Amino acid sequence: MNGYIKSMQPKLDQAAKIISSKWLFVITLLIFTVETSWLALTTRFPMAFDEAYHLGIIQFYSHRLNPIITSQPSSTYKFGALVHGQSFLYHYLMSFPYRLIEVFTKSPEFQVIGLRLINIAIAVASLLVARKLLRLIKLSNGLANVVILAFALTPLFTALSAQINYDNLLVLVSLLCIYVSLTFVNNLRQGVIDVQRLLILLSLCLFSSEVKFTFVPIFIGITLVVGQQIITYWRRHKKTFKAELVAGFKHIPRLTQVGLVVATIAGSALFMDIYGYNIVQYHSPIPQCNQILAVQDCQQYYSWDKGYIAKNYNKIHPPKSKMNILQFTAYWLFFNLIELVGEIMPLQGFYYISPVFFLITSLLTIASVTCVIVNFKKIVKKNHVVVMLTFISLVYLLFLWGRNYHDYLQFGQPEAIDGRYFVPVLLYLYVLLASGLRYSLTIKRSYTLLIKLVLALVVIFSFTYYGGYSQYASQISPVYGRLNPSNDFTL
Repeated sequence: MNGYIKSMQPKLDQAAKIISSKWLFVITLLIFTVETSWLALTTRFPMAFDEAYHLGIIQFYSHRLNPIITSQPSSTYKFGALVHGQSFLYHYLMSFPYRLIEVFTKSPEFQVIGLRLINIAIAVASLLVARKLLRLIKLSNGLANVVILAFALTPLFTALSAQINYDNLLVLVSLLCIYVSLTFVNNLRQGVIDVQRLLILLSLCLFSSEVKFTFVPIFIGITLVVGQQIITYWRRHKKTFKAELVAGFKHIPRLTQVGLVVATIAGSALFMDIYGYNIVQYHSPIPQCNQILAVQDCQQYYSWDKGYIAKNYNKIHPPKSKMNILQFTAYWLFFNLIELVGEIMPLQGFYYISPVFFLITSLLTIASVTCVIVNFKKIVKKNHVVVMLTFISLVYLLFLWGRNYHDYLQFGQPEAIDGRYFVPVLLYLYVLLASGLRYSLTIKRSYTLLIKLVLALVVIFSFTYYGGYSQYASQISPVYGRLNPSNDFTL
């Protein structure tokens, strides 16, 4: 056996070289761009994940310059409470290209497709930042390429990237914030307080909190990680810490100083005007719709009304049995995995999942989680960056789980459990799983490279063949309807 593997060594080395080359990353970008563009150009409106909702708010903002809403007309009640809303920045920014598109065409089809293509550009930018992030944490080129391919061609991420949705910008700003965080921490570990990078990080996190309120847990995780590193550095350099901060700030070019200070003050003011105001006025950073608008007004907002009906029904007809915390957690994890690798039928809510793809991803996940558990001490000891990424991800996932569990107790049934809420931290979870496999295959055996290549090829083949847009194109589109001269653009 060993002799046969040795004879195969040149071919194995050549395969490893191909997987590690920049061309696999370029091919991944091309496949992703082609598939998402196909969805954007051929899929009827609205796609799943509230595409019509997001377009409606973009159209509302296209008629105003002030992003802060202090009162709203009754025609916007179908969008819920927009007053002091926490998730407005995506819609406000997207309103500007919408205004430009509207100058040239009044066609809803071209307006929607134009905005979809912008969202694809945002997703491609996310993959480029993700690549820089993986290089920063010193993953091997081959492992980084495979992780990026799996992330890009996770079916839910592909479909999400091809539509109008604020989660696309959330993924990008989350990647940028974490990338800046890691570069700051790396500089700090080398004895340099990069004040400029710290101010960039702070202002970026403050503004990102206005893209979607679910960024706040990521902001908290970043604050805890960076704060712990700063405190550790301060304890070692108490006498010179203040002087280093001042010198670091003075080292920033004057124009950049002014820009960063203005951005930080503006971001802080906006953050406090939204979240601070809501805490003071409504005793919650994320108030419910009926705390701001009347119940009858909120009932025009389908998402809130659905929960309102379920909550009232649960009070009158409480379920005879409920899942305990462990049962709910198992259900929560399983359902999110299904949604990540499946494709959702727009409007009807039905998920199509390839049994083969689900089996492959389930086996890979189980094997990777086992490897992470076995090699946990090695990961903690040898790769502090992966530990930081995992910690930030866990803070976010704990918040998400807590919100879903709270809703379950309120409504008597699982609500708003959606795999797309995993997407902002999905890349980091893939990195953790890949790290577990990596440390399990550090043994110096002749067949180790063969095992690595087999695993890499399984991931590349399964995500390319079964992942991406393939399920949407083959199963959803024929039922839901593709764009053609005989179809209406909207349902």
